Amino acid sequence: GWGVLSADSAGIGATLPLVPRQMDWVHVAQRFPVRIKLEAAAPRLLRLGATATVEIRHGAACP
Repeated sequence: GWGVLSADSAGIGATLPLVPRQMDWVHVAQRFPVRIKLEAAAPRLLRLGATATVEIRHGAACP
């Protein structure tokens, strides 16, 4: 699906828990709290609490 940025997305980091790094000798992937609004998504295909990989496009790269 496609997502859109909403104007009220400021401050979402305060609503999600901080996940501390547990190992100092290896670089773990960083986690960024985001809120994504999908357009025309089939509700039965969405799973709450699942992990997702998100690609952000801007400018001329946007369809």
